[in-house]
Amino acid sequence: MKLLKLRKMLEDWLEYTKFDIFNPSVIYPIAVLSFLLAGIDGVTFSSFFLFVVFLLSFICGTFLIKGGKSKKYDKIWELGLPLIIIGFLGLLTNLYFVGGIPFLNPDLRNKLYSSLTYTSFLIVPGTIILFGKNLIQKRKKIAFLWFLTGLFLISLTGYRTEIFVLILGVMFTFYYLNRNIRYGKIFYIFIFLLLFGFNIISILMRDTSIGSSFSRLSLTTSVFSSIVSNLGLSLFGFSGGSLTTSIFSSVDIIPGVGWGPRRYVSYLIGMRNEVTTTSTILGIPYIDFGIIGIVLLGFILGLLFSRGYNCLKKNKDLLPLHALCLSFLLVTIETGIGDFIVILYFLAYVLLIL
Repeated sequence: MKLLKLRKMLEDWLEYTKFDIFNPSVIYPIAVLSFLLAGIDGVTFSSFFLFVVFLLSFICGTFLIKGGKSKKYDKIWELGLPLIIIGFLGLLTNLYFVGGIPFLNPDLRNKLYSSLTYTSFLIVPGTIILFGKNLIQKRKKIAFLWFLTGLFLISLTGYRTEIFVLILGVMFTFYYLNRNIRYGKIFYIFIFLLLFGFNIISILMRDTSIGSSFSRLSLTTSVFSSIVSNLGLSLFGFSGGSLTTSIFSSVDIIPGVGWGPRRYVSYLIGMRNEVTTTSTILGIPYIDFGIIGIVLLGFILGLLFSRGYNCLKKNKDLLPLHALCLSFLLVTIETGIGDFIVILYFLAYVLLIL
């Protein structure tokens, strides 16, 4: 009885405050601060300061846009199956050429063809679209079957980023399509408690076997801290956009080096340049454009996702793309925006909401 009363109190409070944890201006600062706390071993005062600058510029960007478009984009819901088919064919072709499954043999990832790998990643948006479409049509079992199918297929590539994005994208889609019913509200209370618990675990269990799972995050924050320490604080950066342009030259979109930006980062911190190294979402813009780059990145992302969120409240057709891009926004806190396909997703998002 007491639990029922507590749940009713929580529901009344949420209804009164209109609180939405998946509002980008709410969840993103929470996620960034959670990431820094989990990787606190690698954080220095200078790197923490730059993250504060980034978050403040992001929050400022979210305050500037209030309205959103309500135009229909119902054709989006028809893209799910074609995207999965194209992605599946790309996946099969890639696995055939490398002669194995990267999920079972991670060394095979270095042999994958980048164009086919990017093609196989289309399984992720395709799955999110089909999941949402079947939920709208009240076919929940089929929706979750598509989710499990997409999760299995994308896992074969051995890339954890796409796995996390798919799980987050499906979670956001489920939430937005159920937020007005009781268990939808309970769902985001659970997510809020989960994020809170994540922070507690990162503090209490850092020196245990469970806490060792946070070593990856500490490594990523330490890489960014090393970059800031080695290069020093700069207002305008050091490389004038070389890392950013390498995103496009690495896939032969423009002339230039075949390295991606993460291999440049490896070179800068003294690792072998054939190794890819993540340096948080701030590594690439800071090396290229300094503090100005960090401010601009935060401000643009704040504008973009605030606009997208407002459009979503008026038009559910944007849900699959919003869920996909919001998921990448959260995951790239660690990995950075260094993949060509992620930029394409964000570009499509911009074109639809402006």
